[in-house]
Amino acid sequence: MSRMDHAMRPEEVTLRDGRTILLRPARMEDAESTLRNVNRIGQEEIYIMIERVPDLQQERRWLSGFDGVRNVLFVAVANGEVIGATDSHAGTFPKDAHVGGIGIAIQEGWREVGLGRRMMVRVLEWMRS
Repeated sequence: MSRMDHAMRPEEVTLRDGRTILLRPARMEDAESTLRNVNRIGQEEIYIMIERVPDLQQERRWLSGFDGVRNVLFVAVANGEVIGATDSHAGTFPKDAHVGGIGIAIQEGWREVGLGRRMMVRVLEWMRS
């Protein structure tokens, strides 16, 4: 298995409070769940810049932009529902192609249990690969 394949693996993670989530790359079939996730977090008007994604079509367009090579979206899934997401986008110019921006968004009730740290570890692993 290549480093890239390894970074893209699904992984069951036990959080500090004993709950378990599945951390894996997002798929197009996640669109309804990722839409609910971003809109729940956006309503808090604290943690992420976007407040609302208006429809499923826009969410699918956003999801289709992740190729796993230049950019990636990992989701944290609990009981079949996305409860967190982290993404990274590589630079688009030759001078910043080695640089990546990272975003993490985690729903209320899933924070402060080690999920953000675990998601950061995974996205950094992907960046190194």
